[in-house]
Amino acid sequence: MKSYRLKLSLICMAFFLTGALGYLFEHVYYHSGNRLIPFEIFKNEWKNKEEETEKTLDKLSELIADNRLEAVTEFDFKNHDIGYYIFKNDNLVYWSNNQLGILTLTDLKNNHFCALSNAYCVTKSRTVGDYTVLGVIKIKNNYKSTNSYIKNNFAKGFRLDSNIGLNASTPDSPYALTSNDGNYLFSLVYKDDIVSDDIYAYLSLTCWWLCVGFFFLSFYSLSVWASKRSKRPFRTFLFILAIYTAIVSVLLHINVPHILFGTTIFSPIYYGSGTLLSSLGHLLIVTVLFCTTIVIFYFHIPLKIVQKKDYRSILYIAFVQIFSICIFWVLVWLFADLNDNSSVELSLYSVDHLSPYSVIAYLLVLCWITAFVLLRDKCIALIKVRTTYGQLVIQNIAIAAAMALLMVWFNSTFFAFTFIWYGVLCCVIDSFRFSKEKPLSYQTLALTVFVVSLFVSWFIYSRQDQKRIDKYQIVAENMVIKGNGSFDIVSESILKDVEDEIKNDGNLRRYLAYGNKKIANEQIVHYLTKYYFKNYWDAYNINVQVLPITDQNNNRYNKLISNGSVKLYNTNYFYCSNQKDNPFDYLGVFSYPNPTDTTMLYVELYAKERINYGYSDAVLDKSERARLNISSAKYEKEVLQWQWGKFEYPNLYSFPKTMKNGIASVCVDKHKHYFFSFPNDTHIVISEERPNDFVAYILFWTYIFSIYLAIVFVGKFVFMRIQKIQTINSLFTKIRIQFIWYIVASLAVVFCISILYINEQNFSSQRKHQMTITKYIKFELERFIVDNDSLPSKTAINFFLHDLSKLYETDIHLYNASGELISTSVPYIFAKGFASTLINPNPYFGTNNHELIQTEYIGSFKYLASYLPVIDTDGRIVAYVCLPSFLSYKKLASNLFNLLAIFLIIYFVFIVLSSIIGVFLSKRLSRPIKTIEEKLRAVKLGKQNEKIDYQAAPDDEIGMLIVQYNQMVDQLAESAELLAQSERELAWREMAQQIAHEIKNPLTPMKLTIQQLQRAKNMDKETFDNYFEKTAGVLIEQIDNLSSIASEFSNFARMPAAKLVRINIVDKLITVVNLFKNNYEETDIVYLSTIEKAFIKADKEQMTQLFNNLLKNAIQSIPPDRDGKIRIELDITQNQVVISVSDNGTGIPPAVQAKLFTPNFTTKSSGMGLGLSIVKSIVTTSHGEISFTTQEGEGTKFIVKFPLVK
Repeated sequence: MKSYRLKLSLICMAFFLTGALGYLFEHVYYHSGNRLIPFEIFKNEWKNKEEETEKTLDKLSELIADNRLEAVTEFDFKNHDIGYYIFKNDNLVYWSNNQLGILTLTDLKNNHFCALSNAYCVTKSRTVGDYTVLGVIKIKNNYKSTNSYIKNNFAKGFRLDSNIGLNASTPDSPYALTSNDGNYLFSLVYKDDIVSDDIYAYLSLTCWWLCVGFFFLSFYSLSVWASKRSKRPFRTFLFILAIYTAIVSVLLHINVPHILFGTTIFSPIYYGSGTLLSSLGHLLIVTVLFCTTIVIFYFHIPLKIVQKKDYRSILYIAFVQIFSICIFWVLVWLFADLNDNSSVELSLYSVDHLSPYSVIAYLLVLCWITAFVLLRDKCIALIKVRTTYGQLVIQNIAIAAAMALLMVWFNSTFFAFTFIWYGVLCCVIDSFRFSKEKPLSYQTLALTVFVVSLFVSWFIYSRQDQKRIDKYQIVAENMVIKGNGSFDIVSESILKDVEDEIKNDGNLRRYLAYGNKKIANEQIVHYLTKYYFKNYWDAYNINVQVLPITDQNNNRYNKLISNGSVKLYNTNYFYCSNQKDNPFDYLGVFSYPNPTDTTMLYVELYAKERINYGYSDAVLDKSERARLNISSAKYEKEVLQWQWGKFEYPNLYSFPKTMKNGIASVCVDKHKHYFFSFPNDTHIVISEERPNDFVAYILFWTYIFSIYLAIVFVGKFVFMRIQKIQTINSLFTKIRIQFIWYIVASLAVVFCISILYINEQNFSSQRKHQMTITKYIKFELERFIVDNDSLPSKTAINFFLHDLSKLYETDIHLYNASGELISTSVPYIFAKGFASTLINPNPYFGTNNHELIQTEYIGSFKYLASYLPVIDTDGRIVAYVCLPSFLSYKKLASNLFNLLAIFLIIYFVFIVLSSIIGVFLSKRLSRPIKTIEEKLRAVKLGKQNEKIDYQAAPDDEIGMLIVQYNQMVDQLAESAELLAQSERELAWREMAQQIAHEIKNPLTPMKLTIQQLQRAKNMDKETFDNYFEKTAGVLIEQIDNLSSIASEFSNFARMPAAKLVRINIVDKLITVVNLFKNNYEETDIVYLSTIEKAFIKADKEQMTQLFNNLLKNAIQSIPPDRDGKIRIELDITQNQVVISVSDNGTGIPPAVQAKLFTPNFTTKSSGMGLGLSIVKSIVTTSHGEISFTTQEGEGTKFIVKFPLVK
């Protein structure tokens, strides 16, 4: 106990220490002044890069001076954040990478800081004759749009926060950077007013999280320590729980400590519900408190088991069932609330859906279910004696059915199925206490995890589907009200960026000043295409109308806008069409006031059919990528009005007839379709790409089961090691475990090798397939060039490339012979500056016939790109075709993930089969050994022991063991006979000595008395008569002693055979106790038990003798100078009736404790020493056990246990 107090003190000290350090670092973070930029680290890295660039420029200049320009292609450029470009007469002839948007030498001079289209850089140059060698050192990315892949981070090595900006106009700044020749380049500045260094925030958060951990550890340790010391542990535990709950509630309400509650996990971004559960972090803290409470209650709080079978036990069982279903309902509410009020994706279909917050959500669900399992098992353990498993199953089924019907009555089918799952879970959990296995054995845990994972998978899958229906219903209602079906996200993003520039463009205003309308329109189309709608907008046809404000044609556009067009979200001048017969997809409406009039500019955009294959994953954020997987359509009277997205809807559609509340869903061809019905025979269809429901559910269950099983098994293993629990396994179990282990280990090796091999084969196959498609496209392009006698116009190439992209379902880039982009099926990534319009230098300057497939990057997004040259009839390279497979690595990851799931299912099936086979084989192998064990257990001296009949081969080890056993039985029979004879002789000798000794004791006074009588015969008659009367009494007393001795030996030698019948031991015990109370009033005899019935199999008369001897022994052990106190208790524990008789006598000395039940042994001056040996014999005959505890000088307690008979 002292060591536990020391442990508790250390935990409390750690709690206060981490809390104090957390507060200290938090205070420093908020009040220590402005944050310091690690400028010296940045400066040293800059010097290294600058020096490396200077050396490389010198080497390149030497090669050019020696007329060895071709050797540049063999140069090894290790640092990809430094680009090298060689110009000849301002024409680019070589580049080391295509990450930076550089095409000309304009404004790029030595030691010059510049902002390119996608990065901030510093340039250094060398001039050698007509050549200029340019080195470009990237400082920081400068993308216009960012997402999870594309970020405006500093280049590798600088290790600066992305919040730090660059300013080229503050040379006096302490963070000003200069080149090696002293020229000012730029300064580092913070974009916001963040104070202090992040290191203090990290230290504070670390300390606070440790403090939270020690807080709950102190709760656990204090509760365990206090419950062991308290006479009422449950009340003590409730008091401590109330204190800690109050502290947690206050801290969660006031959000202290502030720096901890200011982190992302404590923000309502991912989850929020009420005050105490306003974030995922709040829910995590509450869950830890709840689960810690359940663990303490389960393992360390003893409760009294229900013994009586009366109305109170029935009420107790009812209370357990009501309490259990209430706890389950609370957990289901939490589960549903986590699903409904969180932005965390819980449906695990692929690795893209997995995030740290979804992992936390899964762990929370596991903790809730585990807490329910422990709580239910604890409650069942309390009522197990007064019920059966069959009764509990009936109760669980009845309760589940009643609650399910109640939910159906309230029109909640989902929760009706939830309560059916409740019945299944309870039946599984309740079986623990009634099975031969331990309640928390690996077998029972595996079964529980199997059922729990099925329930969790069903719950999440069903609830997520309902969540989608609710979300899409709102979207469908908005579509009906606003008529907006959402369109091209990429186009809308670009239009949002350029509309203000178009509105305020001075050149455009001058074009609008021309009087000739036709010339103005032509010039405006050319101008808009050149400056605003190039690259990406090659997939659109553009038409322009310029009208005075008074022109009647304005009414046409006003009518189009009012009848079937809606303004794009977050734009001021652009509208999108949602009517199938509208003449445009997007319409821009701009007004330009003149001194005398106002000119209206209408920009009409008509989308060509265009499909992009995966680039959206690289350039769009997560929400926009999710929108691209969704399609929608509007039907009126089953006729298509408009559609949006990848899915091709039919013009006529027959909707499901069984629409519940105007809503239905169906899964077809990897798409889940949601149908929403509205008045006037209007239907909205929203479709999303999803795997087949059954396949998705199986995959999801596989992940959940595998993860939960691993966590539970590891948790049990760690718990057993911490508690130092040693498992004792039988040979049968060891064989089974070893067999399963070998199977699992073998399958694991095969599993890993198979996954690696198949993944490598998939990658190789994908590369071959991509190169094959590239060759087909190359041949098509070469044929196209032959048909046109030369490389055709850009417009013709755009259309042809679009057709090829659709035909082969791939994105395509086409570069000219100079390595510059001339056409692409994915112009958005170039329009936004995510990639340079230069070809990758490896295929362009390489020597392997310009044929190459390699890994490339857009930001951190990885994809495969294959290159081939396009050759004309003269054998000249006229272009280069590139196929960027943006989905390549994503497909590999998705295929690997699905393959992993399939293998896990197969793995699981093999493990189950191996377990069954292992059990069968281990039983078969251990059956002979089990037989030998049973026979050995039944071997007894003095009885005829059975041999084992086993047909075995001559060299069968088990057969040889059985032969040895049979020989042992024969030898044992002979030895037993000799031993019995020897023991009989010895016993008779000892008995004769004892009887002789006991008889001599009364004979000696009798002899002396008779001799005295002989001498007294010579006395006078009166004296002789008096003396005779005295001596006669003595002789009678000694004769009675001889008679008593004879009777006692006779009873011990000839105890009647016990007649074992079912008796109520409580009645026998109370009868004997009352008899002793009446005859020994000077002794305080107390019977402590409220149990009225406890049945055992025993002999009625022998039970009376048993209790008589125990109570008589207790009374005789109390010295005369002490007030006697005897306590008799009766209890029922683990299917046993336990009776104890304790006294406050002298106790039993250690030296004689081992001989206490030996016949003829006594610690008293009188008696034959047969009382306790008779007690031992009676208890053994009744298949019971007897033991004692004693403390010398304070008393002894005898404990008798009998098997309970129901």
